[in-house]
Amino acid sequence: AAEAIDKNLGRVLEAVKDLDGFAIVTADHGAGEETKELDEQGNFIRDPKTGEPIPAVQHSYGTKSPLIVYGFGKEDEVPFTLAEGGTIANVIPTMFHLQGIPIPKEMVESLIREKGELVRKEGPAVLVIRDGYGLRKFDTPDARACDATFLAPTPVDDMLRAEYPFTALVSHGEAVGLPEDQMGDSDTCHQQIGAGRTIAQPLLKIQKSIQSGEFFKNERLLTALRKAKETNKAVVLIGM
Repeated sequence: AAEAIDKNLGRVLEAVKDLDGFAIVTADHGAGEETKELDEQGNFIRDPKTGEPIPAVQHSYGTKSPLIVYGFGKEDEVPFTLAEGGTIANVIPTMFHLQGIPIPKEMVESLIREKGELVRKEGPAVLVIRDGYGLRKFDTPDARACDATFLAPTPVDDMLRAEYPFTALVSHGEAVGLPEDQMGDSDTCHQQIGAGRTIAQPLLKIQKSIQSGEFFKNERLLTALRKAKETNKAVVLIGM
């Protein structure tokens, strides 16, 4: 899959170049870079019966997503740098900046830091989101051995990372509106990308309301509890 994505990414970038446009290449969250379960040191978690590495069955936590700008020149040629420490909510403001479109006040800032005259492109602006194409957080032998994006032949991605403006974006936890220990997912992360700001998800809102005590002052909940007590009924709280 990583090889096929890379080949088609190359075709997209060729078209962008021919039309004098530019592209931002990113990912919504991590997954393909960690296909086996790893411990906190980046070593395989093995099945106690078979001794084999346990396959990852969910998106990876703690990895970041790439942001690469293609079309304005190579990293040592472009009149800007990319700020570090961004999140996937910075993707659209960064694209607006490169297009010369004013960034709405509701959005977070662009990651572009101009150091010279930025000449706008006449061609199309293309946003490429490679689903689950995260950046490996460990550089151990086990981590490399289960990184599908590393093991597959991906000359286009290798070229982009080595030669073009690049930065890493946080795509998990509170940066994408989820509790800090929660990995990002497609629904949540695409919402943050499209909105250009962090939108708190219901899970985070509920968690914070419990922590602050506001949850226990919720009038609808209190009414339900009072009515259940008066009628000797049960109230069931279900978490998802």
